[in-house]
Amino acid sequence: MNNQKIIPKTRGLEQALKKSEAEYRQLVELVNSIIIRVDTAGIVTFINDYGQRFFGYQKEGIIGKDIIATILPEVESSGRNLIELIEDTLLYPERHIIDENEHIRMNGTRAWVLWTNKAIIDDSGQVTEFLCIGTDITARKNAENALQE
Repeated sequence: MNNQKIIPKTRGLEQALKKSEAEYRQLVELVNSIIIRVDTAGIVTFINDYGQRFFGYQKEGIIGKDIIATILPEVESSGRNLIELIEDTLLYPERHIIDENEHIRMNGTRAWVLWTNKAIIDDSGQVTEFLCIGTDITARKNAENALQE
């Protein structure tokens, strides 16, 4: 008798979980922000549709690739070393919750993105990857540079 009560509850939980996952996927795919996940080796593990369009890549061209070899230059046009920035982010993720970085699109053009970064931590307290949500700020950066010149 107890098994009969557990099975309907389990099915209901599974259905609720599937619905929640579908709603989450829809949100991630429809939002006009770049959503990307990068592991601690700098390998892209996820990018949403908007991010693919923004950078000019299909999933196959960016998933599993080093972020430096695809969308981040080693050094920004300002001279800031992004390899050092990534290393510092791994050591001190709390310092890099908000970052602005220059990027390279697949077509070679440069773009600036304002990132909100969240370190994903496993049960042992180790950072396993980063969830990053980005907004294009290229127009703002270009206006700032024009004012400085």
